[in-house]
Amino acid sequence: MKKMKHETLQISYNRQFIFYVIAILTVFLYLLMTPPVLANESIKIGIYDNKPLLFKENDEIQGFLVDILDYIASEEKWEIEYVYDTWENNLNKLKNNDIDMLIGIAYSQERDKLFDFNNETFITNWAQIYSQKNLDIQSILDLEGKQVAVLKGDIFYTGDGGIKGLLSKFNIDVDYVEVNSYEEVFQSIRDKNVDLGLVNRIYGTLYENNYNVKKTPIVFKPVEVRAAVSSGQGKELLDKIDENLKALKKDKTSFYYQKLDFWLSKSLGFNHQAFLWYILKIFGVLLLISFIVILITRHQVITKKNELKLSYQQLEKKNEELININEELEATYQQVDALNNNLEKTIELTGSLSKTSFDNEKIFLSNLLHTALKLIPEADYGSVYTYQDNNIKFIDAIGHDLEILKKLSIKLEAFYHDDKVSIKHNILQHTASKMDINTVDKFMKACMPVKETLTFDLYIDNDKIAGISLDIAKESNKNFSDDAKKVMNSFKNLASAFFTVKRYREAQEEFQRDIIVSIIQLLEIHDKYTKDHSQNVALLAREIAKEMELSREEIEKAYWAGMLHDIGKILIPESILNKEGPLTKDEYQQIKNHPYWGYMTLSKSKLLTDISEYVLQHHEHWDGSGYPKNLKGDEIHLISQILAVADTWDAMRSDRSYRKALTKEIAIKEIVDKKGEQFSPKVVDVFLRVIDNQV
Repeated sequence: MKKMKHETLQISYNRQFIFYVIAILTVFLYLLMTPPVLANESIKIGIYDNKPLLFKENDEIQGFLVDILDYIASEEKWEIEYVYDTWENNLNKLKNNDIDMLIGIAYSQERDKLFDFNNETFITNWAQIYSQKNLDIQSILDLEGKQVAVLKGDIFYTGDGGIKGLLSKFNIDVDYVEVNSYEEVFQSIRDKNVDLGLVNRIYGTLYENNYNVKKTPIVFKPVEVRAAVSSGQGKELLDKIDENLKALKKDKTSFYYQKLDFWLSKSLGFNHQAFLWYILKIFGVLLLISFIVILITRHQVITKKNELKLSYQQLEKKNEELININEELEATYQQVDALNNNLEKTIELTGSLSKTSFDNEKIFLSNLLHTALKLIPEADYGSVYTYQDNNIKFIDAIGHDLEILKKLSIKLEAFYHDDKVSIKHNILQHTASKMDINTVDKFMKACMPVKETLTFDLYIDNDKIAGISLDIAKESNKNFSDDAKKVMNSFKNLASAFFTVKRYREAQEEFQRDIIVSIIQLLEIHDKYTKDHSQNVALLAREIAKEMELSREEIEKAYWAGMLHDIGKILIPESILNKEGPLTKDEYQQIKNHPYWGYMTLSKSKLLTDISEYVLQHHEHWDGSGYPKNLKGDEIHLISQILAVADTWDAMRSDRSYRKALTKEIAIKEIVDKKGEQFSPKVVDVFLRVIDNQV
């Protein structure tokens, strides 16, 4: 009886297993045989080689952006047709409507005029310069005369803010070698066909070790990678892409972040997700075999069970290894993200090499200090200072008492002097030992206690210009690393470039001023009645512009326009300019031509284009009765309105061939009487305040 019961249970048990096997096989076959869902729409998407974002390998379109777009297409029931070509050809296809969309395209204002972009960014990127291993490239000044490999049509090459325009602004001459992919850029450096190459930061970070190239400190132009369609076409596609991207980015465990991790790790050399999927498929097959074998023999079931147990233990061990690798990759990603933030701060500081910064080196040095302190995490305090008349002048300080330091008289010999980045210990004690007793007490009171200092002095043409020091607090257990020294050296190179370009600019401006003054002196020899007239008009125009609170640049333009407003008179015969009797109609017409002749002379120079316009209009009248174009009201440039008043005032207050100088009261009455007719009412009101304030 017990035997029959046992056999009945065994049969029931076997039937259950047969049912499970059939169910599992059915699901498995369904997953293998179910065809993909077809979409109603067919969309042509342009693809080019830009690993790991998008590329073609072994006749298969792959990449992070491809996976994201495939996901969105699946969600929206789109049918995708990928069109593979070079970057330049795909860009032209988009312009000609031969494709519906191009992905992996960096957004710029220039491209926004040609195409429509989605709003949500796929990923952020920027430009990175690489070089041969044997080259020492520290700044853009080192690129002079070098051969640089670039991707045809790349935004980092010819786009707004690209390397071609950037180097052109600094008059740096390089030889560009155009290629069809970033892979060819690295190959050209490796094969020594070029000195340097330009790639995006993602490709460079992931593939630099494969080509024996060296990363330089030169980075620029952060961009947002998006999708684009022909202008006025495909707005619904872009909206759907934005809608899906926003949803994916909100969830840190979403398909977006899985694929981002996948392609970063895959490009670094280990595809743990594919490996895991492979193991899982093997596990599934083994599991099916195990169930089938159970039905054949009990002995084999036990054997297979032991094998599966061993396999499972091995899988667990491998899974732990994969988890560790994933954690390492996550840490690497966080380091890349931190580097991204640091590079953005460095790019922001590099942007301070603008015209405003050239006019105020103290602002630049202060920005340099604050940015260096942010990018070097070991530092707690810092200071920046200049060397003037054998004394040290503090510009800014962080942590230390700047107000006290500014008041101290500290000689040059009190500080270390080193044109290289170096680490100093007990620097306060060394400095204090070179001071008198009264200064020492104030100096030590102003400074926080420090144990270690990272510092350098800046020399330009053997002249010591300035210095910067970053300090670690005395109680800290940190020390400056080699990376900190490298970052500090980058700041030293940046500061050196700033002051070198600043000196060149100042020398160029001084040369231009000397030429202009020489021309004005020549005019005064030619026209005896205009001696000191140009200088007087320039000074008065500057005062009126200041009183009107114009920008510093416009104030200087008003001054130089005043200096040059009569330059066209050089072309008028001396006999007409100095004639004591009344002028004939033809002679007066020649006099009236001098604004136009001045304009034609000055407009040939790019630096004097604006000035030439002011000179052309300085005899135009507010009511439209002036010359040469009969402009009226605010059609006349504001600086020309100022020149009209200043020129007339000085002419009335000076001796002329046909009359003596007018008194101040009569001249003022003439200006006021012509207010709203010959002169701008607003400028006349300001002029009267300026004259009233003069002693």
